[in-house]
Amino acid sequence: MQDLPLPLFFSYAFIHHQSFKLKQLADSLLNMVLPLVIGVFMYTGHAAPLIKHYLPDGLWAFAAVSAILIIWNRQINWWWVLAMGFLFVGFEYLQHIQWIKGTGDILDILVYFIFGYIAILVNPYFKYSFNHYEKKV
Repeated sequence: MQDLPLPLFFSYAFIHHQSFKLKQLADSLLNMVLPLVIGVFMYTGHAAPLIKHYLPDGLWAFAAVSAILIIWNRQINWWWVLAMGFLFVGFEYLQHIQWIKGTGDILDILVYFIFGYIAILVNPYFKYSFNHYEKKV
């Protein structure tokens, strides 16, 4: 890499940067946008009440935790993950005390944590998948 002439070095750096941006975009679409879109369709569609009321919340939590992981380049930053946990509980608490519209359901909190945990469990797979090619080059 150090032996490259300056114009080729900048070309390589630009292509590498664009490749990283595309990988991050693909990761974001798959793990943030897609779960949110599926959740919206499930919530507005005709589904069993259990699925209609809990699965979209779980997909939202999965997307939120995935966003934190993607921002930190798939390195688990436990402070931000803990902050998401407080956000999950706080959101339901605000519903419970009627500050925001909703029911403040304890099962919602359980679903948030389950799906957030799933996002953390699958993190090594996505970290490997989206960074594997980069390490070979």
